[in-house]
Amino acid sequence: MQGKRARPAMISFDSTERREFVTGFHKRKNARRAEAVEQQKKKERRAKIRERKADKFALGPERIRLEEIDPTCAAYDVDWIIGNHSDELTPWIPLIAARSSYRTKFMLLPCCFHDFTHKFAQNNIKLGQYKTYITYLEKICQALGFEIDVDVLRIPSTKNVALVARRRAYPVECYAERLAALPELQRQLVQASMLKAKKRAGTSTSEAPPEEEVSFSRRVAQSSHKHR
Repeated sequence: MQGKRARPAMISFDSTERREFVTGFHKRKNARRAEAVEQQKKKERRAKIRERKADKFALGPERIRLEEIDPTCAAYDVDWIIGNHSDELTPWIPLIAARSSYRTKFMLLPCCFHDFTHKFAQNNIKLGQYKTYITYLEKICQALGFEIDVDVLRIPSTKNVALVARRRAYPVECYAERLAALPELQRQLVQASMLKAKKRAGTSTSEAPPEEEVSFSRRVAQSSHKHR
């Protein structure tokens, strides 16, 4: 026996709303303009606040520089790069340091979990997701040729593990060779993140070349063996 058919919804005509819609184009356009002006004012206020904070923490005649960066190609002639709760930028900081001067060191204090392209979703139930993420970052740093010290900071936070790279695992004579090989390693790291995201989404990855399936651990072992 078939169920009762649902009664169609009643459609009513409202002449007042129609008149308001037809005659209100100019009014709505002005409202959008006013909203855009307000948003621009808020943006400018936030920029001024950032500048004041930069001036507050300036050291002597130097001041903090605020700028957007492209992590796929950024490089700096600096001594230290600090990633303090750097979110999506966290896995890129070792790459930026590897691309920078041989003397460049870095420190990571991870908070939110991100890989190179997506949210980091791996979770070893024995370790928990935070330690799983720390291990993931350690393997990236080692694959890029850094010796990593892990330190637990005395701060009021449960996410208090810092990764500190004070030195390279290879001599300065190998720097040019490692720098030349960096674009290919970067491509592999980014591709590995994309493949994991596809697997989580349940899509096929059969078109990927076999070398893309090489694990981080294997790449680290190959890199360490090459420069011993």
